[in-house]
Amino acid sequence: MKGMNKQAIISRTLYIEERKPEKGVRFSDDEISQKRFSDWRSLLNVDPAKPVFENRLSFGGLSEEAALRLCGTIDGKSLDQAQASFWWAPIEEAIALLPLEAETLWREVPVSREDLARTGPLEALFPFVLTGIRRLGDKGAPLPQKDLFSILFHRLYEVSAQAFNAQAKKMVLLGQASASDETVWSKLSSNLLSGEWITLFEAYPVLARIMGTAIEEYVVFFGEFAERFQKQKTTLEAEFFDGKALGEIQQIKGEISDLHQQGKSVLILSFEKDRKLVYKPRSLEIDVAWERFVSHFQTEKSSLKAPHACEFGAFGFVEYIDPKPCHSEEDLKAYYYNAGVLMALIYGLGGNDFHLENIIAAGTNPVIIDTETLLIPVARYFGLGGVDEPEQEDQAETLEGMLETSVIKMGFLPFWQASGEQKRVDHGAFTGVKEGFHNLPTLEGNTVAGYAYVGKIRDGFEDMGRHMIAHKEQLLHGDNGISLFQNCKFRMLIRNSQVYGNLMSHMLQPVFLKDGFDFSLKAERLVNAFLYEAHPSIMKDLLRVFQSE
Repeated sequence: MKGMNKQAIISRTLYIEERKPEKGVRFSDDEISQKRFSDWRSLLNVDPAKPVFENRLSFGGLSEEAALRLCGTIDGKSLDQAQASFWWAPIEEAIALLPLEAETLWREVPVSREDLARTGPLEALFPFVLTGIRRLGDKGAPLPQKDLFSILFHRLYEVSAQAFNAQAKKMVLLGQASASDETVWSKLSSNLLSGEWITLFEAYPVLARIMGTAIEEYVVFFGEFAERFQKQKTTLEAEFFDGKALGEIQQIKGEISDLHQQGKSVLILSFEKDRKLVYKPRSLEIDVAWERFVSHFQTEKSSLKAPHACEFGAFGFVEYIDPKPCHSEEDLKAYYYNAGVLMALIYGLGGNDFHLENIIAAGTNPVIIDTETLLIPVARYFGLGGVDEPEQEDQAETLEGMLETSVIKMGFLPFWQASGEQKRVDHGAFTGVKEGFHNLPTLEGNTVAGYAYVGKIRDGFEDMGRHMIAHKEQLLHGDNGISLFQNCKFRMLIRNSQVYGNLMSHMLQPVFLKDGFDFSLKAERLVNAFLYEAHPSIMKDLLRVFQSE
């Protein structure tokens, strides 16, 4: 089996921001650079009257000559190979395991086809999953192996599925396999496990980088989690389970949230006797403050609940909220009254992003399970004028301003987004229905949306609004008011997270996996939202926001 050409693969994985000639990297000035430069300009300059591309270069510290040079083909010999070691090592280790037989692999792994619930050359990913688990080493030993395997498998499957589909179509067109799914997947898997992963990575180097990065991030994340859990186990037993021993983790449910900060996500941990905890790899200062805030701000008829949180600096653990049904019509009325109270509290704080995925219906209580957007600064619409150009009209009177200050902005009420099938789906926390989520109350097995309880929602909203006005001093200056949040770091949503999901799905098409420049070029389209109408005085700051995305 031939070996991989490390230089050739790594040299084609650098993204635009990583192409730095001052690091000794050499570029060829050829037709490819001219075409890429032209494509880059066309992508950003959608309006000839708006020089977005020129501003992007200027405020990014690039001349057009330098940008043209960065568009060229990289001389692999000029690269510092160490800069790719963080993702190259697991790829190299996995390839070293080949060739392998599919049936042999299925006997070695702790999962079945039914467990993975996917179609495709599943076992072709097993060498990479096993490599990740081996790199995790002893840290992963106390954790449920089946779940560790499944979580990494699904991460790798999501980024490689489109490349698999392209390879399968190619095999059918060349007559190398029949159009039967089972036949083509079996043949493709056999080819990859025989060594054709090398050919695939040479064709799509960015796929190698993405898969290697995913493996390394997984190893770091779960190694960190295992250490943290063992260190804080006694404290967690006291905080959440009256000091009763937890024992070993029986199950880990991963990928509960989007991946953030180098592959980190929320985990739901299950223990014996149906006990559960939620691990969050971020500071829980907000959650602790929210728990205390809610306990002090209630109307005479409300009974809001916040999950108990235990904070340990850069991470924490939260009470697991189990969805619970309502038992009567009165319970439903109480639920939607509390819903109105919750809306008023969040509206008063200025929060948003409380759609159906961030609410759990627990009996008569709608419980928030993601607090990162409780208090959000009001964004100024820079397209309406520059920082040194006062607005010609009151922002509150514009359509954007009206939506920004409306209760609709929070996500509790109906709002529709296009799904993958191009259908409009309601994501409202108190009206939307989505399989696998428990945002709406149930009665006798039936899900009950809030349309028939608008009056109760309004009553709760008005009661809490009056309560906040009556206790304004306590809210603004009291120990249990908004001062609880003064040291918290909140997450500001620059754009709907669905935008990132759709863009990443688009970027994972094989045509963009051939070179890091082409891959990262697709993300450049996001810069238009910042530089299309912005005043020059704020463009440099806005470009930094774009780069942080």
